[in-house]
Amino acid sequence: AAYKSKSGSDLLLGANAPFACPCQFTAEMPLNRRVLPQQAISQLEALPMVANFILSNHESIFVYKEVSESIFYMQLEWVKLDESDEEFKHNPHQISLRVYGIEVPGHSIKIDLVRMLRRKMMNLPLDALSSVLQKNSSFSLTSSDMQFVRGFAKQLKDIEGDPEPVLANVQHYYLPTIVQDPTVLLLMFRQNIFGSTFIMKLHHELEEELENKLDEDFLFYFNSSPSKLDPSYQSSTTLTSRGRIFARQAGSGIAFIQVSVEGEGRQSAGPISLDAPLSHRDFTLAEKNNGHLRVKVEVINTTTDASVIHKWVALSLSQ
Repeated sequence: AAYKSKSGSDLLLGANAPFACPCQFTAEMPLNRRVLPQQAISQLEALPMVANFILSNHESIFVYKEVSESIFYMQLEWVKLDESDEEFKHNPHQISLRVYGIEVPGHSIKIDLVRMLRRKMMNLPLDALSSVLQKNSSFSLTSSDMQFVRGFAKQLKDIEGDPEPVLANVQHYYLPTIVQDPTVLLLMFRQNIFGSTFIMKLHHELEEELENKLDEDFLFYFNSSPSKLDPSYQSSTTLTSRGRIFARQAGSGIAFIQVSVEGEGRQSAGPISLDAPLSHRDFTLAEKNNGHLRVKVEVINTTTDASVIHKWVALSLSQ
């Protein structure tokens, strides 16, 4: 009866809390600047492994019983980093998981629970970026956004404890010899694929002068949430039934797509000879070296199926 006026949090947390246990474990997790701290807390508390164990009369406290029969109570909270901290520019806030109990928690909390929370925290800024790009395909991503997407695969491997390095996701296609000016081909490809509204030109802050302006002109992004048509590139949709299938198969998330030409000479070497009859093969991309120019397609992926994006790009290049 003496503690009736106190909230559940007052009873369990703080130096003067009568039923408080010592903090046995703390996990500090950086929060991307695209996500508001309280929004992140709400999203994390909505996860089934957390939501199912939240105490209704204890604000933001959830309990967990390990296989060892040890019981712990935990709390998620956010803290703002000092502006002098190197991490502040990209991640100004941290989410802190504090675990209280009589004993030290085991693998299911220190590894499994923390891993699940960090995975969710990776997806939150991804969803935020997807929403921003859906509303405005010309939105210029910041250097922090670019760093986040480019480092996504490695961060995910680190979370999963996978020591294998992230390999470049690259496909090469050799142009048919009849193509003597690949820039024209890429411009036609760009106009065509932008009409899908799922693959659009990537706008971003430039941190340094680009060596190859052509490559920057053919830097795209895939977003599982389609944007509106950009009339400066395409006035009507070019999304075919095959494109709709690719869009579904690619799954959710964002990917960067870099298309560039490798080989000697990008300008026309002279008129095309039509003395001999042309076949379908003369206009088909080849995956084997034909001694001609080749197109390099690199997909920098987050959570999409990169193989499907490669198929979509290859189909659009062939058209």
